[in-house]
Amino acid sequence: MAIGTATLLFSGVSTSAQDGAASLSTRMQDAARAGGGVVRLEPNQRLVVNDGVVLPRGVTLDLAGGELVAVLRSTNAAGVRMLSGSAIRNGTVSVISRGTPGEQSGAHAAILVGALYSENASPARMSPFAAPSDWRISGVSVRSDKTSGAAGIQIMGGANRGLIENVTVLDSDRMAGGIMLDWGTVGPVSSADVRGTAAAFARGQGWTTHPHDIDIRGVKIGRLTRSAGSGGGSVAVRLSGVHDMRVSGVVVEEVTQAGVIHHAGDLGYEFARAADAPRAHQGIVVENIDIRRTAQYVVWSDSHADNVARAANEGYRPRLAPIAATDIAFRQISGNASPRSIAQYGIRVNHQRGGSFSDIRVSGFDFGFFIDEQVYGLYIVRPYADESRRAAYSIGHPSRPPQDIRVSNPRSSGSSDGSNLVYIGNSADVRVVGAKALRARIAPSARRAKVD
Repeated sequence: MAIGTATLLFSGVSTSAQDGAASLSTRMQDAARAGGGVVRLEPNQRLVVNDGVVLPRGVTLDLAGGELVAVLRSTNAAGVRMLSGSAIRNGTVSVISRGTPGEQSGAHAAILVGALYSENASPARMSPFAAPSDWRISGVSVRSDKTSGAAGIQIMGGANRGLIENVTVLDSDRMAGGIMLDWGTVGPVSSADVRGTAAAFARGQGWTTHPHDIDIRGVKIGRLTRSAGSGGGSVAVRLSGVHDMRVSGVVVEEVTQAGVIHHAGDLGYEFARAADAPRAHQGIVVENIDIRRTAQYVVWSDSHADNVARAANEGYRPRLAPIAATDIAFRQISGNASPRSIAQYGIRVNHQRGGSFSDIRVSGFDFGFFIDEQVYGLYIVRPYADESRRAAYSIGHPSRPPQDIRVSNPRSSGSSDGSNLVYIGNSADVRVVGAKALRARIAPSARRAKVD
């Protein structure tokens, strides 16, 4: 089904743009009523619409090599929002952000899957966008010019069984991230009020939702050069409060914060329902990633429900340990520090139980691998740190020591003083095997450390 041959251009409040949105919506609703199908633009068309597009259940929007331009004014609008069984493919989605966009990265994003924070007001007032499943994003390029930062693709809450493949995130000096996945909420859930949220959870009135069973593969991310002073800069892929996730085959030209961030989220799975809680932070694989330039991190992994931990310090009794156990696996990842950048850590891990890194190569950072506070049971296999300024491998924390860390066959190269240094600070049971070519320095506070 084609929606017409005219190219619709936007200038001011254009009737043609409004008509274009109405025409596209009509065709998609016709397809949905027929039980699903494909709505296809004319080849290479540029279609401008006002206030975004919603893909109905079972409907595929084929952009046919063209561009969908969404001019957004509503606070929480997005270029394209998806329902279960919907798909978008073969073209570009661009957002022109106007009005007063919301601060969430999903607000004025090019593509949004799932309900934003506050949209699921209560169990009886759920958003129509809550927990979509079996959706597909394929062969699409994305961008947004939202000044305060948006994602190219934002996945929220309980969105599940999705596929993102062969996607390109175009260059931007404004976007907060390429592909960003975040936990969501139902009812009165507040990171700032853990006790109140616990009471709502006990009454069945509020809980958290978590993206899961999603495959992200074959992604190209351009130069995301948002200032590092603007909410942390830009990140290529962010995983926050997710489980059963695979990210593979990602090439990133440049970011100003991190290539990949994995966080537990403010509340972790403390208030997740029975369907999600047993899988908390499990089944996550990140592999075959090339971060060509990053200002701060190649990978930063932190499995700490920090707001829950703060509440526990004030007497709250958590249902789950604030520092989560995870089996997250990072494999075959490379990354380089940007010239004249902050360039602190190639790989940083803190507040985490479990996880592994294998065949990781980083170059040009202060610390190649930095294993920080409250990390337990981490395995690192065949790492390579090149041109590290202070230490190729640093394991320790002054007051909250990492424990049970295993590093196997580490390598390094470079001419600086720290380029071949393994430093073990305040820690317990750190074992580095196959490091005879490296220089080791072990602090007196390192208990049962061994380097051989």
